[in-house]
Amino acid sequence: MRRSEASLALVRRIGVDGSRWLALWNVRWDAFHLVGGHRRPDEGFRDCLVREIYEELGLRDGLDCRVEPVPQAHLAYTAWSNHARAETDYTMELYTVTLEDRAEPILGDNPAVRWLTESEIQYERCRDGRPVSPTMGFLIAKAGIE
Repeated sequence: MRRSEASLALVRRIGVDGSRWLALWNVRWDAFHLVGGHRRPDEGFRDCLVREIYEELGLRDGLDCRVEPVPQAHLAYTAWSNHARAETDYTMELYTVTLEDRAEPILGDNPAVRWLTESEIQYERCRDGRPVSPTMGFLIAKAGIE
């Protein structure tokens, strides 16, 4: 069976209109999804996320953001991968990430970055009609975040 090990960032803002989650356009999935990626054989889950945040957003842990040392959730489950067209054993760690003030100019007006509302995640669609990965809502729920 196919295996997939990944780390993902839980970046949340809580405002008067509820929670918003940082998401990044995933070209391979043609949808917005949590920031993160696959773990390399030689790295730990947290190290993977620190690398992915830098590669995908240009943010540095300890300067532009803070990746918590312990994961918010460690998930292990089996599901069908549409991209790989195969049943897949997933192991994922989700880490709470806090953005520093200096991160805002780095994120800038990048159209690949969005702050998604809970409603957009639930309905798997942004206000402008662009898709949101159904996996995003699934993972947030599995992590037990309210």
